[in-house]
Amino acid sequence: MYRKKLFIPVCIFLLLGAAVIIFLRLNQPSQTYSLMDDPEIANLYKLSKVWGFAKYTHLSFITGEKCWDEELLNLIPLIRFVDSEDVNDILHNWFVGLGDDGFNNSGSVILLTTLENIDWNTLYEIVGRAEWITFSGYIHGPVRYVGLLVDRYRLAATDENDEYFGWLHSLKAVDYSHIITLTDMDWLEDIDFLSHFNGTSIVDRSMAPVFFDVVGRSDFSNQDPHWLMDFEDERYRLLGLFRLWNTMKYFFPYIDIIDGDWNNLLLTHISMMLEGDDRLSYELTLMSLASALNDAHIHFLVGGDNPQFTSLDTFDHKFGRYAAPVRITEAEGQLVVHVMEHEGLIPGDVVLSVNGVDINKLVADKLRYVFFPNDEKALFYIAHYHTLLRQHSSDTPMKLGILRDGFEMEIEIETIAASLARQFRFMPRPNTAYVRLENNIGLINPSMIREDSIRHIMQYFYDTCGLIIDLRQRPSFSFHHSLAEYLVEETTHFTTWIMPSQFAPGVFTNFTKDYSGGFRGVCEYAYFYQNNVVILMSERSESLTEFTVMSLRNGENVTVMGSNTIGANGDVRRLPLPGGIGMTFSSLGALTPEGGQTQRIGLSPDIYVIRTIEGIREGRDELMEAAINYLTR
Repeated sequence: MYRKKLFIPVCIFLLLGAAVIIFLRLNQPSQTYSLMDDPEIANLYKLSKVWGFAKYTHLSFITGEKCWDEELLNLIPLIRFVDSEDVNDILHNWFVGLGDDGFNNSGSVILLTTLENIDWNTLYEIVGRAEWITFSGYIHGPVRYVGLLVDRYRLAATDENDEYFGWLHSLKAVDYSHIITLTDMDWLEDIDFLSHFNGTSIVDRSMAPVFFDVVGRSDFSNQDPHWLMDFEDERYRLLGLFRLWNTMKYFFPYIDIIDGDWNNLLLTHISMMLEGDDRLSYELTLMSLASALNDAHIHFLVGGDNPQFTSLDTFDHKFGRYAAPVRITEAEGQLVVHVMEHEGLIPGDVVLSVNGVDINKLVADKLRYVFFPNDEKALFYIAHYHTLLRQHSSDTPMKLGILRDGFEMEIEIETIAASLARQFRFMPRPNTAYVRLENNIGLINPSMIREDSIRHIMQYFYDTCGLIIDLRQRPSFSFHHSLAEYLVEETTHFTTWIMPSQFAPGVFTNFTKDYSGGFRGVCEYAYFYQNNVVILMSERSESLTEFTVMSLRNGENVTVMGSNTIGANGDVRRLPLPGGIGMTFSSLGALTPEGGQTQRIGLSPDIYVIRTIEGIREGRDELMEAAINYLTR
């Protein structure tokens, strides 16, 4: 059951959507601007903005001379309850007391507006004495890097191999369309001592609150996770809130496509943070603010800046430590039992209630603290990424209201620890990395293949009548270039990256491009696979999986089938937050070659195939069936 190039209206299948969205809207804080009438909140609001900007631009913080957290903790009691007309004077005196701000120090600034008629010997000399390096161009061969930085301040190239400088001659000019200011900076004009900012000078950033690797990715590991934070201390609670808000304001590449107003959200969450006095309220307030970013890459983890991936137990405290051993999914706009460990349930049962509470309300309550990309994907996201069927006690069975074959009934289920129930959120891995199906069709399971196996897999599938690549699974490694050599005949631009400027917070460049295909001269063993190829994708396709689809779908014989991907694409970075929390988020932006949006909306298939309750009940993989039918038609 599929249709070529047909966008099926999502509203047909989202029967719960309206109720969930209405509940969310009704429960959002209203009249946000009235909070500015509260002097305390208005003072803290201004403090957050001024401190956050200074933190990422002032020399005393970039060099690590002064502790940005300590400065804020000292400022909060000075600012919080003073008359509003005194706030600017206090902040001005504080800012001046930090020392030279460096805003008017141009440093080794290089500004080239065109590459035509450039004296290349001079450019080599510039490169030789450059005090910085960043990455903004990628030429595939094997891997070849040409370092380019284009923003309103600088352009330069860094590569020791003269061969690749010739590539720069093909650039006609550098225009400012590559420079994007994603966040509102007009407020600086009202702050005299900040209004002269014109970019930070070039200094060693190794001690700064944010530094950058050679690829240009931001790193926040210098920020203190404050493991022993006192959750009753309002100063540290505000520190966590202000750190999150300012970092996202200046370094989140999708801040311009969120639904809410980021400034208003700061106001409402200052109020929320001051109302709480414990760890749970602190974590939920941070999660509430982060949920407004609509970034499915966001997770709150134990470990601060340490490489641990243990989820916080916030939801266990809020929604219950015990859960039903059931995997649910979204189908036809409803939450449906997919796999279960309880004999009273069967696949295809529609979930109506938990312990007498309507499932719509449970969903809406939890969506306030999770990171779903848009309303259309909310049900799938919460079913796939979160343990929804919870309760606080294990003493009594969970009463689950379901709809089966048109009849409502109630089933009692013994619960297990929510930490154990998380295993039911994910689909099991396939049994094999690749296999020949009936009708001589090859199937690749990307989650199982090894990094060195693409060559052997494609040799094995050389004489197949068609090929299926199941990208409903996350690839075990990044093979979007190696496999593209077999599927994409000509070198093709498949994505454009948005990179943070290293010299102006809130400014990004979209000059970096990624290409795939057409390098069979380098990979001499590769060949062009001439039969039809089907890529399977769904809402389970996220991040690297989406990036892989973008690379491979450029093949002339490639057809993408399924439903829209989740819409979370871009390198994931970690922000340490007070309380020993590590928050992950998308730090680079991924656009289509034309500059179109992928975040939140996801990638669209060529042929839509929607899973159905009937298909789940019958245990069928409807998307795989559609792919096989397509290749054998």
